[in-house]
Amino acid sequence: MDPWSNPEFRALTVKAMKNAPGAPKRTAADNASVEPYQAYERRIGEAPFPAAEIRNMYVINPDGAIGDTRTPPYVGKEIDAGSIPKDYRNIDIPVLALIAVPLPPAEKWKVHAPKTEEERQDSERADEILMQFIHRWEDNPKSADKRASVVEIPGAPSLLLFE
Repeated sequence: MDPWSNPEFRALTVKAMKNAPGAPKRTAADNASVEPYQAYERRIGEAPFPAAEIRNMYVINPDGAIGDTRTPPYVGKEIDAGSIPKDYRNIDIPVLALIAVPLPPAEKWKVHAPKTEEERQDSERADEILMQFIHRWEDNPKSADKRASVVEIPGAPSLLLFE
């Protein structure tokens, strides 16, 4: 199960997305080559992908410009299907799970301050719901194998939610 299966989380997130200005769209200049693409990522406040990762993510046109994504459309659905709880009891090696989690509110508000008290409350409630799902995801491998380690990475992008 993923957070989108929770109607309250879905409603809060959709509401936030409607009210958020969002990052500016990449322009042809931003897509001219890997370096301008990385500059765009910095400009919108993201850590830029390494050049090799960008070349793996996108087709690079003969002129060096960023082309279409290399990821087939079905991949997102397969990732979602992979988030269904699995039986980890037969794994014979230690497991390390790296989990993206929301920034704590004090850190989040330094980057994206809420415009209203309602926006702050909605965001914090959505994070609470998300953390309930994340803790269930984290408990699955830990309950199957005492050697399993889970590392939370606050503020890391969550492709599950936004791609």
